[in-house]
Amino acid sequence: MPKAQYIQTNFTAGEVSPRLEGRVDFAKYVNAVKTMENMTVLPHGGAVRRGGSRHITTVKTASKKVRLVSFEFSVEQAYILEFGDLYIRFYKDKGQIQSGSPAAAVEVVSPYTEAQLFELSFTQSADTLYIVHKSHEPRILTRTSHTAWTLSTFQLIAGPFLPVNTTSTTIAPSGTTGNITLTASSTTGINGGAGFSTADVGRLVQIDHSDTFGHAKITGYTSSTLVDATVQDDRDFGATSADVDWALGHFYVDNWPTVVAFYENRLAFSGAPNNPQTLTFSQTDDYSNMLAGDEDNEAMVYTIATDQVNAIRWMNPGQVLVVGTAGGEFVVSASASNEALTPTNVRVVRQTTYGSYAISSLRISDVVLFLQRAQRKIREFVFQFTSDSYVAPDLSILSEHITESGVVEIDYQQEPNSVIWCVLTDGTLVGMTYQRDQDVVAWHKQILAGVSATDGTQAKVESVAVIPAPTGGADNVGRDELWVAVQRYVNGGVVRHIEVIEAGLEDPNSQEEAFFVDSGLSLNNPITITGATAADPVVITAASHGLLDTNSVDIRGVAGMTELNNRRFTVANKTTNTFELSGENGLAHTTYISGGTARLATTAISGLSHLEGESVIILGNGAVQPSKTVSSGAITLETAASIVHAGLPYTSKLITLNLEAGSADGTAQGKSKRITEVTVRLYRSLGIQVGPEGGPLDIIPFRDSSDLMNSPPALYTGDKYLAYPQGHDTGGNVEIQQTQPLPLTLIALILRLKTND
Repeated sequence: MPKAQYIQTNFTAGEVSPRLEGRVDFAKYVNAVKTMENMTVLPHGGAVRRGGSRHITTVKTASKKVRLVSFEFSVEQAYILEFGDLYIRFYKDKGQIQSGSPAAAVEVVSPYTEAQLFELSFTQSADTLYIVHKSHEPRILTRTSHTAWTLSTFQLIAGPFLPVNTTSTTIAPSGTTGNITLTASSTTGINGGAGFSTADVGRLVQIDHSDTFGHAKITGYTSSTLVDATVQDDRDFGATSADVDWALGHFYVDNWPTVVAFYENRLAFSGAPNNPQTLTFSQTDDYSNMLAGDEDNEAMVYTIATDQVNAIRWMNPGQVLVVGTAGGEFVVSASASNEALTPTNVRVVRQTTYGSYAISSLRISDVVLFLQRAQRKIREFVFQFTSDSYVAPDLSILSEHITESGVVEIDYQQEPNSVIWCVLTDGTLVGMTYQRDQDVVAWHKQILAGVSATDGTQAKVESVAVIPAPTGGADNVGRDELWVAVQRYVNGGVVRHIEVIEAGLEDPNSQEEAFFVDSGLSLNNPITITGATAADPVVITAASHGLLDTNSVDIRGVAGMTELNNRRFTVANKTTNTFELSGENGLAHTTYISGGTARLATTAISGLSHLEGESVIILGNGAVQPSKTVSSGAITLETAASIVHAGLPYTSKLITLNLEAGSADGTAQGKSKRITEVTVRLYRSLGIQVGPEGGPLDIIPFRDSSDLMNSPPALYTGDKYLAYPQGHDTGGNVEIQQTQPLPLTLIALILRLKTND
């Protein structure tokens, strides 16, 4: 029975498909795991527990889905938009934007129903968001301040137009300006011979009178040959005579563009249902003018010519414009690489033929990631110098089981760990840590807490969006904010929450800040200290502190008079701006220099009405406290604390693949083996269980004789050894779990084992 020592040095292949469990010859086998739930992979190689989700608010209507959309005006002014059924609401700085007295959510009315939300396409320019949907005329959402938002119809003043009429049918305007009527001599040539219809309301019409091009927008329908219209500004008709030189606009009711993007200072529309392969580009720097011409700055209309219908699903601008269609992926560019795109040099080349699903693609540096049309594969569209063309390898091939139910939305969190987030049709949130230069493509599952008590239905993530955290202040943690819309089951009913998934341990030096609860909230109200007298008793200066005599306060972070730090005191003789630390003789203390905070220590925690009737886990001042059930929106702690996190519990889990180690005679697969000792190499971790897959799991001890009994043990970095009681089996799978509201970062796993050859 040979003895061996085995180390798994990293987890950069993530959770791999069960179909690969026999591929011990595959190079990434040694970097992969069987299961990775509620953990993510670090680009460095380790596996880290995901942070908890912080509750922001409930959605407007609990019975209806919402979609989250990012709006980034600047790093300092980044917003999350809640698109709901016929409304939009707004979020910033991890809070809902409210206005008025009493304060109420800032909201604008929108035309988009719940069923249409995930069919919307967006692009942004400065403080304006362009929105398209096949059933609605394009809109623009404009921000003028945090509380001032306006949704309006995007007005195309000219174009794009279908080819000029070639029949004998004429159209005559009743006037040259203002509100007019348009009269056709027959229905021939108009909408395939059917004539005008109610669907033409909103459509542009162009009539050429002796090289004077007049443009009008149809505003009402009377008959198949008569409609009302309004002449566009600066687009007057030259005469009121009937003329055969007319053209109808590309866009009309239920044939509005479905995809929008900017490319080289042009606004581009595409994907209109009846012109699914046509791209229309505005004039340069004149987004409302799509009247095509031959001059370099004029608008363009281009239809992709292929051997099959290739409805455009997305556009992604970069050095070239990448266009994803139902049947393949195309590159739109100028004919020469050093030229700008113009009406006379458009070049469209099909590069790959995988086909795309109708959700937005992601650009990461010079790579475009898109969802293949069956909704299960994320592909990487990238230029390959060896073939002088683009290729699109499958990034999910090693973990195809993870996205099997189908992806409905994706977004990218660049900081801190470069993760692609995907929402699945079954409500699961999955991530892919993606750093190609380090050969890291690692999938993992995130199962948010919350289960129906009646049928066991799991909480469902329905939308995801990412914005940068604001710079400066307490939130400057060098990360992007990951926002989710979650359907949960609380107190016997369905609710929908807006939440932010936190970093978990933003301050690596303070386990009190560890946030590992779902749908959670925090008590963390620091009072700024500006002075402390070396007297008997010590007198603290803190403007408008609001404390009362006999209150307990915890003091942290004082510079100079460090004797006060990390201690609890009783408030006495308070005034508006000062209070005494009862019984604290400071005559021998060092001199106060600056800074520090005081926080009220309490057992009464309120504000949890969104979890009414649920059992919540609690971290108070870095220590795990007994779980409590929320009643009337509140809980009572067993021990008073001043930094408290309370929310739903979730389990983080990592299970290794079958061991391929320890055999002196060929493979170890299928052979009986026994693990005798496990070493887990940890980084700033606490409260972990280890054992064979499925249990029983042993708790790793972290407290030793040097730890104070009235405070939690410190976060641990280093190796922890565990005698492994499990007997012989053929797999040798090790399970590592974290169920407490504490951090876990697994750097490596070292096993001692014996294998029966």
